[in-house]
Amino acid sequence: MNPIPILKTDSQAVNQAFRIAIGDIFSNISPLKRGILEEEEPCLLAGMFFRYNHCFTRDISINCWNGASLFLPDICKNSMRSVLESCDDLVLPGQGNGEYWDSISWIIGTWEHFLLTDDEDFLRESYAISKSFMAYMEETHLGENGLFKGPSFINDGPASFPDAYVAGCSKLDWMLTDKMQNIQCLSTNCLYYAAYITLSKMNRVLFQEADPQALAKAAELKDRINDCFWSQELGRYTYIESDLQKCDRQEAMGLALAILYGIADQEKVESIYANVVTTPWGIASIYPVYERYQEGEHDQENFGRTCGTIWPQVNAFWAQAALAHEKTEIFDHEFNCLTQSAVTHEQFLELYHPITGARYGGMQEAMGSLKHMGDETMIVEWDSRPRQTWAATAYLRMNFFGIAGMRIDELQLSFSPYLPEGINAYSLRELTWGNKQLDISIRGQGGHIQSIQINGETKNSIKREASGHFEIEIELAK
Repeated sequence: MNPIPILKTDSQAVNQAFRIAIGDIFSNISPLKRGILEEEEPCLLAGMFFRYNHCFTRDISINCWNGASLFLPDICKNSMRSVLESCDDLVLPGQGNGEYWDSISWIIGTWEHFLLTDDEDFLRESYAISKSFMAYMEETHLGENGLFKGPSFINDGPASFPDAYVAGCSKLDWMLTDKMQNIQCLSTNCLYYAAYITLSKMNRVLFQEADPQALAKAAELKDRINDCFWSQELGRYTYIESDLQKCDRQEAMGLALAILYGIADQEKVESIYANVVTTPWGIASIYPVYERYQEGEHDQENFGRTCGTIWPQVNAFWAQAALAHEKTEIFDHEFNCLTQSAVTHEQFLELYHPITGARYGGMQEAMGSLKHMGDETMIVEWDSRPRQTWAATAYLRMNFFGIAGMRIDELQLSFSPYLPEGINAYSLRELTWGNKQLDISIRGQGGHIQSIQINGETKNSIKREASGHFEIEIELAK
């Protein structure tokens, strides 16, 4: 384990929220023997709730992606290996509980782990698995229209989908219907696009050349996403493509990935920001709420578990996408909301109420044992689980890759920092990148670099092959 990052700013709330994030992450480290792990190894579990007592493919992939690999390299690698399973003589990322559709995130998680750790041995191992996995998913889940089938990235319950897909279903059986098997969602297809791009990058590092086949497939998928999901009328991407029922609701993770990975051109990006709807506590995972959660006894203050509610890991991706396009007011809002939530609740909860910011698990169809009351599917309020790892690493993402502005690729680390309103001094120390130790000090306001020095030399990059200790001092101006 590397040193634990230490953050000190002139904002007491930010300092406290960062400490809470680190604490929540470490509270979820536990021995685990799963997947291809031959003996118990320390792993990063999904959360404190007893049913979250393993890693889950999408959770650990996002946790590595969010920056946990910087200071937990071995634990994150153990965790990524713990979700691998044998399938048809192949070793593939697990599809626990039948949730196959976003397990492709493992490819991106392993790449991000390499970028943050320099672990080329694990990259080589994961590349072989990733190639086989993508071929398997193409064979089993690629539709005739060129889009991948499967529900929405992260949104893993019936509350994520319109009535036409989940009517009469419980939390346990909603994904088993033919309707759900053939659904195609924005975020999931953006994730596959990112995976193709990632495969080419892996190939370039390991074999010194890009993968033209992966890039060609990425280009084809990008065209299909823009053709099928972009709505000129709405000025943004829609959510679901399907012969059964299309859905034009706003899907935040899909929008964020489309922006971050360049699926949306600049004109589309500006249109998205002009037309997107947010709540007092940030952008909701899916918006607006489905009417079934606000009918009758379910009043207008209720929201679905994954529609209308705030999921921090989604907000972190959205915030980073906004900052990449200098939408600083959006980043500030998301960062301040998550800071306040952590300080108020003294932990990073799973999800929050979009209007009040309260701990709130949202409305959703009950588990199978409580499924029916008479002839109607029972809708109940769920809990927001405590000390959720990907909510805590979401805050690290906003700090490492947002405020500190760390830009890491296969060649180097550079900086594009930004200090939100209310922060004028920001010191991030004891940060490890491969065999390099980083101490980052940022002063000023805004996001325009006035001066930057690395170990006293005016420059804005550290080569991957470098080693040793690096003092990075940055002065910003609006």
